[in-house]
Amino acid sequence: MALKVLALGGDGIGPEVVDAALQILEVASKSIGLPLDISEDVLGWTAWERYGTVIRPTTLSKAHACDALLVGAVGDPKWDHIVIEGGPEDQDGLMKLRHELQVFACLRWARAHDALLKRTAFKPEVISNTDLIVMRELCGGADPALELAARHVDLETRALPCSREYHSPENISTVKLFDTRADGSTS
Repeated sequence: MALKVLALGGDGIGPEVVDAALQILEVASKSIGLPLDISEDVLGWTAWERYGTVIRPTTLSKAHACDALLVGAVGDPKWDHIVIEGGPEDQDGLMKLRHELQVFACLRWARAHDALLKRTAFKPEVISNTDLIVMRELCGGADPALELAARHVDLETRALPCSREYHSPENISTVKLFDTRADGSTS
């Protein structure tokens, strides 16, 4: 069965980056025998220029039906003057997509590779053997990460403590992700 991927090029350099990523994805999938079913659509100000909306309902339906999304950068200063009615998720196609799919955090891996240690701005003895995951919340207007980032991470448990109460489903999901310990327990 093919992996259904929806590619949303976005704005500016986004489509170029997504095209390159799709080429890599196709090569990688062939090397492991994973068939792909790739479809493409528009998001952000590219969608605004074509359809008068930052994300179409049909794009959201496609996103719900796919196994994976590949999303390019969105935004362009030339559109900063546009005011769209509605809440934060109506102002930004990417935020609307996150809201609809209930995606509230992303993970970004960072590893130090010995061959690249001399090319980093960090001291090799400091960065050597680094293997970490940065969790970034994606709630937009509701940003619990500002308070969470100001707190100290418990290095023994790798947990980010949180004592603030959150009530919206987006914030609660984000806090649960941030407050999960390395062993899977929560504080």
